[in-house]
Amino acid sequence: MKKLISLLCALNLVTQLGCTTTDSQITREVAQVTNGSKDLAIATVGDMSAVDPHFNFLDLNINLSKLVYESLVEQDKDKKIKPLLATSWSQDSKDKTIWRFQLRKDVFFQNGEPFSKGDVLASLDRIMKYEKLSKGGYALILRNVDFVRTTDLNGKDANPHELVLVTKVPAPLFPTSLGSIFIMNQKDCQTAIAIQEQDSEAVHSSQQVLQAFANGSLVNGTGPYRFKEWVPGQHAKVVRNSSYRDSSRTQWDEITLVPTSDAKKRVGLLESKTVQLIASVPRSEMQKLQDGNYVVNRRAGLRNMHMQFAQNPKDEKEKKPSHIPVKDKATGNALPNPLLNRHFRKALNYSVNKNELVREIMQGAGYPTGQYMPAGTIGHINKIGNQYFNENDSEASIMRARLALYEASKELTFLSDREIEIPVHGPNDRYPNDALIVEKLAQIWTKAFHFSMKGKRFSLTFVAHTEPLKTYFVNNATYLISMMGGGVDNGQIEGALRLYFIPGSGLNAGGYNNDKVTDLYKRGISEFDEAGRTQLFQNAMNLVIRDFAFLPLFHVEEAIAHESNLQVEPRVDGLLLGFEVQHK
Repeated sequence: MKKLISLLCALNLVTQLGCTTTDSQITREVAQVTNGSKDLAIATVGDMSAVDPHFNFLDLNINLSKLVYESLVEQDKDKKIKPLLATSWSQDSKDKTIWRFQLRKDVFFQNGEPFSKGDVLASLDRIMKYEKLSKGGYALILRNVDFVRTTDLNGKDANPHELVLVTKVPAPLFPTSLGSIFIMNQKDCQTAIAIQEQDSEAVHSSQQVLQAFANGSLVNGTGPYRFKEWVPGQHAKVVRNSSYRDSSRTQWDEITLVPTSDAKKRVGLLESKTVQLIASVPRSEMQKLQDGNYVVNRRAGLRNMHMQFAQNPKDEKEKKPSHIPVKDKATGNALPNPLLNRHFRKALNYSVNKNELVREIMQGAGYPTGQYMPAGTIGHINKIGNQYFNENDSEASIMRARLALYEASKELTFLSDREIEIPVHGPNDRYPNDALIVEKLAQIWTKAFHFSMKGKRFSLTFVAHTEPLKTYFVNNATYLISMMGGGVDNGQIEGALRLYFIPGSGLNAGGYNNDKVTDLYKRGISEFDEAGRTQLFQNAMNLVIRDFAFLPLFHVEEAIAHESNLQVEPRVDGLLLGFEVQHK
């Protein structure tokens, strides 16, 4: 009552002073006080691609999925695992391929059905049954799962609350990987599979399956919130699951995720009280927000902004290129893919001033890098510098890039003495300043690669193409040079290799395939000594880097801003999870 009286007094004062606060704002706040309700609205950097929790390993999807669904284990803000649907887990002392998970007994789905290990098995089966369900990498996480035992090793009936999983090879990181797998109700899995099988021509999840999730008919998790609605481009909403077992995660009546790719618009939503928390705060707005009594928190994140290069030789050998081609500007004819050549990839790497890119485009909100993992994480390689470009001698750096292009032209004779157009692709509503980064890279490369050397003339024009998220990740496997802002599901170098540089991952859009890298990776995932395992993964990543298999640009700074009456810390993975936001 005291809070209501104070609010009404404030309303009277606003009226007297003629302040700009809108009536709708005050009405909303009065309604919240009188109804005892608490709603939370969060402005994210972009929209989801689907509600299906197994469709796409995308943080914008995960922000919602973690509110509605749960996994056997979960990762905290620093990517350390802790129990969730599993209370504990252990590895067999004799057979290192056997894992036992003890399951919680007090868990129910939102339709009232009790959680059981059958739900876990059905979820794993759904992901593995349709490895092409999405381009998101969920199947790759589970690919080393061999089979599942539902009875104990003596052949007797198993403990109904004990799940036994067996992997093809010893997999010390297996429990960590399961933190990314959302558990659906067994019946819902079967329904989704049945719908999928009706659409035999669907390459990924059928539209009927995606629609069944989007309209809520298949959304039924064990999480702290129930799915309410998703209006693409506008918002996604969840409401409190009143039967959830842990009240500390259900303090909000309703949580709304508002996709807002424009950074200044996100700031405006916070200042107008439309939302209480925003993602990816630009450096230029931080002081203003702090002066306005908003809290700004920031930290170095896992997200690695990089450019992927199409380098699958199969496309060329079969004469069926799957990529949008390089073109001869005079004739319009398609030319071979130059990204297959290491010297060409080296030229692209050497020519980019990453410090300048972060200063100009990101306003300093990034950390230039020459590798995948940031400092302080498992697998960061200390001996690799942050960049090949020397700011103190930019002419020498550009000359090195041009020499690399000249070397490439010895094999790729079409690169010289003609006008060439090379497409560069990226999204325009997915990452902070994504379209500007793509445009800047196209400008850098175009400027660097118009020159003459040793009797050869080079005229390479790079053209930026950007598009919305909803089409970009459907099409990016057809692009020669494409942007990716990749996180790592387990926070370790193993995840970076598995998701982006091992054949079979949908996130390996360039089709990179190096047998030596794959062999080191396979040895690493079976190595139980942590130091030895990390060294194998680092050796694999060193090969990737020496191949110039991708162009690492910078690690994104994770910066959030929120109202002063809230308490939340930024996560290293950049997720914004409503149940982690607390009132002070």
